[in-house]
Amino acid sequence: MLKGSAKGRYGLLLMVELALHAGRGPMLVADIAERQALPVKFLRVLLGNLKAADLVQVQRGPNGGCELARHPSHITALDVLEALEGRLVTGR
Repeated sequence: MLKGSAKGRYGLLLMVELALHAGRGPMLVADIAERQALPVKFLRVLLGNLKAADLVQVQRGPNGGCELARHPSHITALDVLEALEGRLVTGR
C-alpha cells in the first residue's frame, strides 16, 4: 500500500491509468474514477495541477477526456508527486 497524502496516492493512480491507456486517445475522468474507485471531483482537482505541470492534456467536448502530455517513459513518480505536493527533493 502506498503511504503519503491522498493527493499523491490518487495522483499516481490516475497517472498509471493514463500510462496504461497511452496512445489510445483521451480517457474520461469518470472511467478512471470507476476503475480505481476514486472520487471524480478529487480527480478533476488533481488534473488541474497535473495539467499546470504539463504532465497531462485535457480536452473538452464529446471526444474529450485526459491523456498524458508526453510518453509515459518520460514521466517519473517524482514529477507527479512534485506537481501535486510541491518540491520534495532539494538540490534538483
